[in-house]
Formats: sequence, structure tokens, C-alpha cells
Amino acid sequence: MPEYAVLSATPLCPRCGCEILDAENTLRFQWGALPKGYEMGEKIVWSKGLLSRRRWTVGDPKFEDVVIIESDVNIRVWSCGKCGTMLDRPCIEVRKGKIVQVLMFEAGAFEAGTGYQQQTANCFEIGSSGNLVPRPEFDVE
Repeated sequence: MPEYAVLSATPLCPRCGCEILDAENTLRFQWGALPKGYEMGEKIVWSKGLLSRRRWTVGDPKFEDVVIIESDVNIRVWSCGKCGTMLDRPCIEVRKGKIVQVLMFEAGAFEAGTGYQQQTANCFEIGSSGNLVPRPEFDVE
């Protein structure tokens, strides 16, 4: 079973604005020290020194501006319970090392807007012009 960082957040449907709820109102992702719980606005925590069996790190703290794709293997399909809109996986935006927002897109809109499928990488660096650069070297199998 993979380890995750867990963000307490309730994303909104990009079409109707309704809250997209799971059983725990959490998003799971793999970035920084794992496992770890976060609230919106918190800085990503990085492990220092040797890692124990119970804690490990994914990513690189030098990459402070990233978009991380939600990566819970137990949720395969995202949709709005109110309007039925099919959705891409939630994206967690990190700026200056701090979690700033959750981005939701209608199915296919992430690829249409970035030119990349979400499966290209779990982490995308945010370039100086706002473009996304896939960083598959940080993917966890």
C-alpha cells in the first residue's frame, strides 16, 4: 500500500460549484515527507537525514512551484454528485513551497489547457511563464 500526504480540502465542481466530497474530505498525494497531514496554506514538510521505515520523501524541495496530481489508487473516477460532470483528478497547487489551492477541471480540460495528459506525470513544475513542465522523475510506482 503506498504512503500519501493527506490534504484536508473540499474541491469544488468547475461546472456547478458544488462541493466534491469523498468519505473523509481529503485528497491524497505524494510530495514531500510521507506520510503527513496538511491543511490549506501549510508549507510542504521535507524529511531531514536518514529516513526511517515509517517515513520517506517524494520530490525535491528545490521545486517550490508545482502542481501535484491527486494520487489515491482507490479512486478511479471523479465526478460531481450534483450535476454529474465527469472530472479530471484534482490538482494540488504548491507555490513557494506552500499549498495554495486545489484545482478541478472537467474531464479532458487539463490536457486541453496544458497539452499533457494527467498520466504523463504526478508532478508538474510551474515554469516562469506559468506553463507546466512534467517531472516524471518524481513519480512513485
